[in-house]
Amino acid sequence: MPEYIIHCKKRKTHLNSRIAVIIGKRKLLRAKNGDVSRKKWSLRKKLLLIFAVMFLLGGGFYAASNLWIAAYSDSVYDEIPRLPETYTAVVLGCSPFIGSTGRQNLYFRYRMNAAAMLYHSGRIKTLLLSGDNGRKGYNEPEAMRQYLLTLGVPDSALYCDYAGFSTLDSMIRAEAIFGQKKFIVISQRFHCERAVFLARCKGLEAYGFAAENVESPLWKYRSLFRESLARPAAILDLITMRDARFGGEKVDMTAPQMRAL
Repeated sequence: MPEYIIHCKKRKTHLNSRIAVIIGKRKLLRAKNGDVSRKKWSLRKKLLLIFAVMFLLGGGFYAASNLWIAAYSDSVYDEIPRLPETYTAVVLGCSPFIGSTGRQNLYFRYRMNAAAMLYHSGRIKTLLLSGDNGRKGYNEPEAMRQYLLTLGVPDSALYCDYAGFSTLDSMIRAEAIFGQKKFIVISQRFHCERAVFLARCKGLEAYGFAAENVESPLWKYRSLFRESLARPAAILDLITMRDARFGGEKVDMTAPQMRAL
């Protein structure tokens, strides 16, 4: 066989070997890429599964919290004759004005009207005004006190809790600081349900007196949305056994008050 033919065959064999090696490398590379893609897809599926489980658990907790607290609506009353007689009522505070607009907050006004009406009915002897006084120039209890004085409630019947930074704080401090184990809570109905729930979970005998609600659709649905988020947060506070942010000296609500002139 001629030498050039042998040489051509060797070159062809060598070329085929190199082609086979390249093809093999490509197949190996594709296999590796396939493994990486499968691993990425597997990771995505795991993340999606974790997200779906968290979403379902969160949604279930949200719904269960709202239903659980709504079950206390039977302990919230719209009519004074249906309320039990108690020594005091806790009035839950809010801002007297809407932001910096200077317009009066109707939630505030309606709560004060309900508090004055309940006091004048003779069903209670005192009012415990619980609200936020955590920054300079902002004093919910004092704003409530001043408003109630204009409605004919005597100053001697008004007690201020300046550390009612949350509904839970107000309920805890009503017993821990002011010594009240049985009381009426005054706020809008949706708020009263949560307050009564928290108080009952703390072993207190609480009832709600529902103040008039704000009928503006914007404010009404905004408040209901915020309340729907506050209810799961209230459950978490109980689970984590959160206490009131501040303690303080005990106040005897049966003793005459001494106010600075």
